Amino acid sequence: MAQALGLEQFLCGQGVDPQVISWFQKSQNMRSLADFAAFFTRDDCGLQSKGGFRDRDIVGQVEPFRSNMSKPQARIQISRLRTSWETVQKMQLDGSKETTTVALEGLENIGYFELENGFKWSKCARLPDGNVIFTPFNHPSILIFKPETKTWEMVGNFQGDCKWSGCAVVPTGKVVFVPQYASTILIFDYGTKSWEEVPGKVVFVPQYASTILIFDYGTKSWEEVPVDPVWQEPTDPRAKAQPKFSDCVALPDGRVLFVPYYHSSIVLFDPTTKTWEEVGKFEGSAKWNGCKMLPDGRVVFIPFASSSILLFDSRSKSWEMVGNFPGSFKWSGSELLPDGRLLFAPLKNSSALLFSPDDKSWEEVGNFGDGMKWNGCKLLPDGRVVFVPFDSPSIVVFDPQNRTWQSRPHGKMGSSAHHSGPRV
Repeated sequence: MAQALGLEQFLCGQGVDPQVISWFQKSQNMRSLADFAAFFTRDDCGLQSKGGFRDRDIVGQVEPFRSNMSKPQARIQISRLRTSWETVQKMQLDGSKETTTVALEGLENIGYFELENGFKWSKCARLPDGNVIFTPFNHPSILIFKPETKTWEMVGNFQGDCKWSGCAVVPTGKVVFVPQYASTILIFDYGTKSWEEVPGKVVFVPQYASTILIFDYGTKSWEEVPVDPVWQEPTDPRAKAQPKFSDCVALPDGRVLFVPYYHSSIVLFDPTTKTWEEVGKFEGSAKWNGCKMLPDGRVVFIPFASSSILLFDSRSKSWEMVGNFPGSFKWSGSELLPDGRLLFAPLKNSSALLFSPDDKSWEEVGNFGDGMKWNGCKLLPDGRVVFVPFDSPSIVVFDPQNRTWQSRPHGKMGSSAHHSGPRV
């Protein structure tokens, strides 16, 4: 059943700072989403006729922006206010008689996480006890999320930005974090909440690096395999460098598949012979951001700037493009659900995507607004999925089984709207 969504809950869900919300409620006597929409539509509040904020006018009016926030923080909050206002406007245009009631079936926001420069955590992994560990990207701490109690624990204080881009739980129970700009591999002992930083890199696909690295976890030694020099040449002559691949997956035959990001082909790398094979020719930049292997051995590529999902069969070296999804930075991270479908976590796309590899159909679920939201997801033992906050202020726990959405022409924030893809 739908639950009433008040102004405070709605704005918190959009990532608006609590002190900004409190200022609106107290100084502007703002009590409902209708009040919020009316305030930002007034001519004297800094909204242009074309529907865009005049940022300096908003800063001048909202007291927390002047006294309690740095300029970067204020800019982030203004962006979130703008997105909130646009969402409410869409709700009203959709013909909603009551904009304070929104269906929130199957979706739960937990916590409020703010970071001045954004992009908090990247990927995550499920721990043996059912908890979920988040990889610190710009955030200084590892986050351990406990879905049963809806609580979390912050561990460590790691300085720097863009540190680690993913993690994996090894058989010993330790967690290995993949370095992006960090100069070390981080090996975290969940049992003792201690860690060790190992110089070098794990066996991971090169992004800007000129080598593939093969890391031996047992001996903590590694080997660098130089890539083809042609790979280092940017397709854009104005660029000094470009990221080649976004992710990788180990294939059943022992080779490793590299997912093309800016690189023009899929690479199948053999770590035994240290040779590779390039398959296909794919134009464009930031094409796919990650992949997931299916039980039948096929690999699904997650569309980032590419307009299509790519289904790749490594045995026949054939592929199929599915769907036509506009926009960039759409989804980041996926999980294979018990029913065989894949769930894609929305990064900049307004909806999550449920994709069925068997009949190549899909549906877009929910409307979570614009902006960078979640980067990665992890399936829990009970079938729910945790979305990892990237620039969203909240962890999201999504239940794909208990959602009760109905089809509508246009989705609403947190509503049951979804759009289905054709069966191919």
